[in-house]
Amino acid sequence: VGPYSYKAAIDKAWTENYGDKGVRDGSNISYETDGTVTFYYDHATHWATSDEQTEIITAAGSFQSELGCPGDWQPDCMRPWLQDKDGDGVFALATTKIPAGDYEFKVTHGLSWDESYGAGGGGGNIALTVPADGTTVSFVYDSATHLTQVKVG
Repeated sequence: VGPYSYKAAIDKAWTENYGDKGVRDGSNISYETDGTVTFYYDHATHWATSDEQTEIITAAGSFQSELGCPGDWQPDCMRPWLQDKDGDGVFALATTKIPAGDYEFKVTHGLSWDESYGAGGGGGNIALTVPADGTTVSFVYDSATHLTQVKVG
């Protein structure tokens, strides 16, 4: 049952490690569990977490193959992973890797379609238009209201 703690150690050594909130040489990340735990780490943001600490939220949509996923509409591909580093229930992702075009997506929980939210927190897809390659697209999802905001540019 725990409690337990961990850090993300890079290259199997403590020379470079990331703790709570993705801080280099930061404090240990604490959690409790009564079962199996899956850990996640993002090398770009240095955020480490587990499915015991927070929900794993992705933006599954028609742009995923452009981000390096094997295909589109795959909630289990972590490339569009929205993260909640400060633990306030608001998950975010900013990327410049979605090329110009028109796309649709939904926010998914737990790397599956079992729980997903679209336009207005409901079931419809959320549309977005990226006007030019290299444009910053920011996704912000509030887990309390299930509303998603997308800012392009």
